[in-house]
Amino acid sequence: MFEPALAELLDTIDGCVMSTLLGYDGIDLGRAMAPQIKGQTDHLVVETAALMNRMRQVASQLRMGAVKELSIEAEELILVLRPVDERFVLAVALKPDGNLGMARYQLAAKVPDLRRTLAI
Repeated sequence: MFEPALAELLDTIDGCVMSTLLGYDGIDLGRAMAPQIKGQTDHLVVETAALMNRMRQVASQLRMGAVKELSIEAEELILVLRPVDERFVLAVALKPDGNLGMARYQLAAKVPDLRRTLAI
């Protein structure tokens, strides 16, 4: 159901190796991956959900308001996460030379459509 939208993210963001729509419980509703991706993506998805959950808790405790986006840049991977609603988050993983600006733009553009689809 969500695979076409996730595959579109993979195709339109330079350097994107994975896109996923996942619940804050770590269970993904869909995932698209580049053929060259290596490693255990299940573990990455679960940890991604845990990170976003923790950031939501911190933001609430510090009265910062809702988390709009979270990005993590490591030597080998960049993660960009954007909440869809109170249950789900949209995330992409990029190679280090991936287009971070395009990833941020595409996630922001895709979230409203996903929110409507999830509300049905």
